[in-house]
Amino acid sequence: MSSSRFETELAPDPVLKACVRGVAFSAWLVGCIVLLLASGSQPAALRVFACLGWSALAAVEYWRWEQGVRQLQHLRFGAGGAIRGLFRNSLWHDLYLQQGSTFTQRFVWLRLAGGPGPAVGILLARARQDRNRWRRLQVLLRCGR
Repeated sequence: MSSSRFETELAPDPVLKACVRGVAFSAWLVGCIVLLLASGSQPAALRVFACLGWSALAAVEYWRWEQGVRQLQHLRFGAGGAIRGLFRNSLWHDLYLQQGSTFTQRFVWLRLAGGPGPAVGILLARARQDRNRWRRLQVLLRCGR
């Protein structure tokens, strides 16, 4: 197989999307608890106001993530680090890795920009993907950096 045609296609997993939603909710909850309880010397009104501000920021971030992840249906990784995404408008768009993307042996957290919606974070796991596709992804990510 020519290395210029070496590619793999993966779909975001609904179970992993639910995991990310759970982590987002937990982060919001912990933030509110810390703001309400840890700053005990501050007036109660200020602590509540800080918690409301934190909640508003978390809601905006969550809404942006949800809009992006809801539109993305498939990811195609190609030679040279090229990433394309199939969106709900049935068009493939070039995507670009952003800072904060992380690659490990079992998990890949991708922060991607360039699609029709907002930047999106996608969690992929080896256990939730086809073995050969995951192996190709690992090779492509190592060679594409």
